[in-house]
This record gives sequence, C-alpha cells and structure tokens, in this order.
Amino acid sequence: MLGMKEAFLSNNVELIGIIEHELRKKNIPYKVKTVNSGVLNRTTGTFVGRAGQSYNDLDIMYYIYSKPKYVSEIKFIANDCLNKTNY
Repeated sequence: MLGMKEAFLSNNVELIGIIEHELRKKNIPYKVKTVNSGVLNRTTGTFVGRAGQSYNDLDIMYYIYSKPKYVSEIKFIANDCLNKTNY
C-alpha cells in the first residue's frame, strides 16, 4: 500500500466493522488488509487442518491503512470505538 501508513490493527472483526462505519461517516479514506496467519491458510500450503485443530479468530489480523495525514484521526476514532464497545 504505497504512500499509506498503518493506523490501527485488531483481530476483532466486529470492532473493525464499527471503526470502518465511523470512517465512512466522516469520509476518511482508508484500506483494510486482512492477514490470516493460521495453518489453514494457503501461504503454508496446508489446505486441511491437522487432526484436532480448530479455527481460531486470533489467526486473522485486520490492518487499517490510510494516508499519513489521516493516521492520527483514525487512531483517535479507533480508540474511541474501542472504549465505547469494551472490546
């Protein structure tokens, strides 16, 4: 994401959705990158989990990127959403 900086990250998809909603309301440009670091993803070459392994929400991280001039505002909005939702 050329010219963009990381503004926030979380593994909670509900929190990311709330933050995205607030960013859209304020017309702040952003992009979300999803990274699956679990063994069930394609980057490890494993398509079927090992016996006894279950899917874990902690395996997926959501990163919010934006232009540098918006990063501090996004951090403020994200912290505000975080405090309101008790995640």
